[in-house]
Amino acid sequence: MKQLISIFAIAFTLNSFSQDYTKLAEVTFESAEECKEAEPQVLECANYLLNTTVKSDELNRLSAFQYIFKWMEGTADYTFSIDSEVLDLTKGNTDFMTIYFAAMVQTVLQNNGETMSDEALHETAVNKLADYCSDNSKGLKPNRAIKKVINKRKKD
Repeated sequence: MKQLISIFAIAFTLNSFSQDYTKLAEVTFESAEECKEAEPQVLECANYLLNTTVKSDELNRLSAFQYIFKWMEGTADYTFSIDSEVLDLTKGNTDFMTIYFAAMVQTVLQNNGETMSDEALHETAVNKLADYCSDNSKGLKPNRAIKKVINKRKKD
């Protein structure tokens, strides 16, 4: 019976986060263990950002992004490098950066701990960003650099 109550409590907690990410913005990660335990919620935030429009519940999206970013800074299990190529691609636009970071996080967490090179992770994140921008219903028009990626993929 205790297990059933524990399972219900965990399910309720996860469900409450899926509705309102604003509470997550206050979370800090003090240890590698806390980061490891947070991975399911971090993946949920990444999925949320990649599956919703840029204009839907902006506070919720911002909170989910803040949570992901704090986790990226705190995790010892993964490293994320942001270079000038990313800055050239996103032009400093926070909407593009949010989707790019969410794509990186989703990729590493869905790879079940398999190591990826920085180049492979970057390429996957760029492709997910291009996919997001290609979907008109998401409300994020591609900039010139992302249009180049989209056009290059069409040619290949």
